[in-house]
Amino acid sequence: MMSRCEEPLRGGKNAEEYISVDCQMADADEIIAEQEPSADQREGSNDEELIYKIYESPPAVSVIFFGLQQAILCVAGTMSLPLTLTSLLCEENNINLQAELQCNAMFVSGIVTLIQCTVGSRLPSIQGGSKAFLAPMIALLSIEQFKCASDLNQYAGQTDAVNSSLDLNTTAVGVITWHERLNVVQGSLITASLAQVLLGCTGAIGFMLHFIGPLTIAPSIIMIGLSVYEIIAKLAQPHWGLWALTCAIVIICGVFLEKVEVPFVWWNKKRGFHKVSCKLFVLFPVLFGVIIAWSVSGIMTAAHVLPEGADTPSFKARADFGIGSVRNAKWFFVPYPGRYGLPTVALGGILGMLLATLSSVVDTLGDYYVAARMCEIPPPPSHAVNRGILVEGLGSVLGGSIGIGHGTTVYSGCIGFIGITKVASIRVFQAAGVIMIIMGLCGKFGALLAAIPTPIQAGVMTIGLGVVISVGISNVKHVHLSTRNVSILGNSILMGFVVSEWVKKHTDAIDTGSPEVDQMLIVLCTTPMFLCGVLAFILDNTVPGTLEERGILSMRAELTTNSTAGSQGAHICELESYRPYNIPYLTPWLQKYSWSRFIPFLPTFKESSLKCRINCCEKAKRCFKPSCRVV
Repeated sequence: MMSRCEEPLRGGKNAEEYISVDCQMADADEIIAEQEPSADQREGSNDEELIYKIYESPPAVSVIFFGLQQAILCVAGTMSLPLTLTSLLCEENNINLQAELQCNAMFVSGIVTLIQCTVGSRLPSIQGGSKAFLAPMIALLSIEQFKCASDLNQYAGQTDAVNSSLDLNTTAVGVITWHERLNVVQGSLITASLAQVLLGCTGAIGFMLHFIGPLTIAPSIIMIGLSVYEIIAKLAQPHWGLWALTCAIVIICGVFLEKVEVPFVWWNKKRGFHKVSCKLFVLFPVLFGVIIAWSVSGIMTAAHVLPEGADTPSFKARADFGIGSVRNAKWFFVPYPGRYGLPTVALGGILGMLLATLSSVVDTLGDYYVAARMCEIPPPPSHAVNRGILVEGLGSVLGGSIGIGHGTTVYSGCIGFIGITKVASIRVFQAAGVIMIIMGLCGKFGALLAAIPTPIQAGVMTIGLGVVISVGISNVKHVHLSTRNVSILGNSILMGFVVSEWVKKHTDAIDTGSPEVDQMLIVLCTTPMFLCGVLAFILDNTVPGTLEERGILSMRAELTTNSTAGSQGAHICELESYRPYNIPYLTPWLQKYSWSRFIPFLPTFKESSLKCRINCCEKAKRCFKPSCRVV
């Protein structure tokens, strides 16, 4: 059984305030008993037994089929990000560029997914584009230096558009091209992602959780969705009816028809061909929304309801507005680093991207725990978590160098898909990674995604970002709704939003005498996610309140429950229940060398603090040693 020890809470009001710390006994059998899910837990997390467990391999045809489904889910979640970036680059009419960015995004997602499932966290997960990076990207490209020509004319009070007289590569006033805009986003993303790489290498995520709580995370994530409303409105403008139809179909399929099961014939190795039912509507609501709305657009196009002129406002609502780009697109497209030029760095963009990276890391931790529970295996040990964060950070660096403009994160929907298909095989998710790489190498595929009418894409963005806002709100479940917490949450959201909107319209108010400092301050002050997060962080860590009231204990328990029990040195690698977290072929070799137990992201990593905890628990009920800290 586990024993417990207590230690003084640093920063508490008095020395009598303690936190409970779980201290594991050295016996490996007791560790397994504590870590492995009980029958009741398995029943609660999965109604039926998994057809294919994490280390089992389904037949090749089934692997491809299930992998394709996971890839489609990733496409639905990622397709809106290149569209947003294209708009920010002042290239809304450049369908070829949007197609390239779509291919880049799928290619990077496929590579990171494949690496993550093979040598990363070793959990079945899909790495897709993270919407957390939208807010800093919008703020960075909204400063006067990078504004589009139409925006500059609007602020200057001019009415004549100049876009038509400019080349596609020089759509901004002066010498700023879309390449230069993209390069500054790339450089900021790469630099910020190196912090995530550092977190994975050092295992410092446990230290971060002492200060970053739900009251910091919730307003930051909420503002991710709220900060993109202008782009959604601009994309939906060609036809608000198609936008509303897309939103309605996705909501009907994902919410109203959530429990409707569609019968069809299925096959597996145990039962052969047999009748099964599947909640098809909740699995592919975005796919249904795009297909139906695009079909309606096709009918309206054929009936000449939508105008044919490219200069008319409703042209981008036509079903065939991007068919020319699909026809002209290359079949084979190879993304590579440096394709769009050498990345540049903006300090304000780095800080904004850094906050987005931290938000993505915390979200990833929760997804790892859920994935382990769905797969009916123990929670990931610290070395697997560190390795997963490291790979995700490297993936964001790769994405920045190739030019996708955003980092990657674990897609929760793809993890939830395991509970429906009862297939947790790591081979399926590796196959999904390969499929996404193939999609990224096919230029026609990217052009097809870019050819979707913009109101339909705006509808998909609306629902996706609505879910992001909901995720932010759900973090409030950890905290007590006391006057302290309600005040911090409400004021941080409102103040961050108000300040960012005012600075956007009065950028000349910031004048320090240094153009570089002015640019940094403008980017930070026009990033509502950054303002809300920093304000909430300061208030949460300065206004008196217990860890329980602040929700830190609850969030820490959910994200890292028992995660340290599996990191007890080389011997833990030999436990059967932790076999999925070992790196094939590499773990047996590492066990021969003692130095490997000091590397936080290797399977043989051994936490030095564990021995101290065990001794503390054995010798006394209270531990006052400085080295015995909660991680």
